[in-house]
Amino acid sequence: MSDAAPEQTELDPGVIWPKDRRVRTDDGAELAYTFLGPADGPVVALCSGFLCPDTWWAELAPTLADAGYRVLVFHYRGVASSTLPREPGWHGRGLGREALSIERFAADLRTIADHEGIAELAVAGHSMGSQVALEAYRQMPGRVRAIVSLTGPYASPVRTLFGFRRAGVALYAATLAAFLLTPPPVLRTVWRQAWRLPIPQMAKLMGVVAPRCPNERLDTFVDHGAWVDPYVAMATTSGMHAHSAEDLLPEIDVPVLVVVGGVDPFSPPSLGRHMAERIPDATLRTVPRGSHGALLEYPELVNGWVLDFLDANRARR
Repeated sequence: MSDAAPEQTELDPGVIWPKDRRVRTDDGAELAYTFLGPADGPVVALCSGFLCPDTWWAELAPTLADAGYRVLVFHYRGVASSTLPREPGWHGRGLGREALSIERFAADLRTIADHEGIAELAVAGHSMGSQVALEAYRQMPGRVRAIVSLTGPYASPVRTLFGFRRAGVALYAATLAAFLLTPPPVLRTVWRQAWRLPIPQMAKLMGVVAPRCPNERLDTFVDHGAWVDPYVAMATTSGMHAHSAEDLLPEIDVPVLVVVGGVDPFSPPSLGRHMAERIPDATLRTVPRGSHGALLEYPELVNGWVLDFLDANRARR
């Protein structure tokens, strides 16, 4: 079996909006993206979570576009329509932590902003995308004018997984060892078979998402996950685990909206409270029965908070 990931078509599961624009990075990756909404609207960049294409933005992105915002929807390198760097050794075990790090994802967003001549933007991140949004602020001082964190951490999610710090780190270490010890063809076969399990139902039983989270949306995320190369998944996990924006929080001088799910086991409410307490100008909102998928579980509530926050930030400038 080839080490290269299979070709992905524009409208595979999880890709809601065709990506009609591309830019090549300094290491050869091609980033695919598109804009929704009016061309002259304030730009809001949506930073997705782990291995996520467009799934989690199904409700928020059109809401922002209808409200007059120019919404940037892009795919991380190695996800859906975007490619990995075209250099030797970037497939299979050659993928390293820096190749798919949080810092690299934020740098890729900066590449898109530079290419499009975007002078100012707001960034919204879901799950791992919250880390990317914070890192984008670090890398684009003066350009990121507002930040929205949606059920996301500011540092390694492995350390907050289900509230068991040591167990999460141990599980990560064991999984990494298993990946490295398993022959690539066997690993890829097992990976794709694992995604055939009833993951939406299992996620609801475990409390990762709430029962009201629509299965038809979760199915697109699962179908896309089966397509992703497992080495890309592991390298991305390593990048998440290595990153922390803890030092940055007290230095953030733009408004920040922190939305947490009251029963989120991945990014628990205590994590959001700590983030909001450390940031000088932060607003904390809690979806009482929301899980890690609160974006899709309570879209009217969450979308309303995000719109109010962005409108208020827009009005005061």
